[in-house]
Amino acid sequence: MAAFRIEQLSASTLSGNDWDTIEVLRMALSEHALPRSYEETRTRLSDPSDRFWIAREKTSEDIVGMATLTLITTHTADVGIINDVIVLPEWWGNGLRHILTMTLLSVAAEVGIREVFLTSNPNNPDRTHARSGYEADGFIPSTDGRFMTIDLSL
Repeated sequence: MAAFRIEQLSASTLSGNDWDTIEVLRMALSEHALPRSYEETRTRLSDPSDRFWIAREKTSEDIVGMATLTLITTHTADVGIINDVIVLPEWWGNGLRHILTMTLLSVAAEVGIREVFLTSNPNNPDRTHARSGYEADGFIPSTDGRFMTIDLSL
């Protein structure tokens, strides 16, 4: 198994090389990604409601995966939304998607979030394995299958 480490990325730690890699990942592997400038990414990383995690290959320090968690607080509910869980195809099968997802769920639980949602297109054959993994992690698909949710209070 290849060695990697998970770390939280912030505006103060975002390098130009990291931004380039993140944009390549987002644009190549995310269905709905819109290009973001370096400054837009730094702004998102400065927003306390957005938590951005990356996976780095330990030897090269290259980013090989990423995931974001957006925390939403309203008068009636506090929820988390997982977005952009993206792992380079050559890293599939190493448990990286699971580790990134569990990291985000742990962060959500630590700040008192009890319900977390994510989207994963059921009509995209490339998402079949990830969707099965999310279900194994405890996520339940919505009736139309586009959304998945997990109750952290259970």
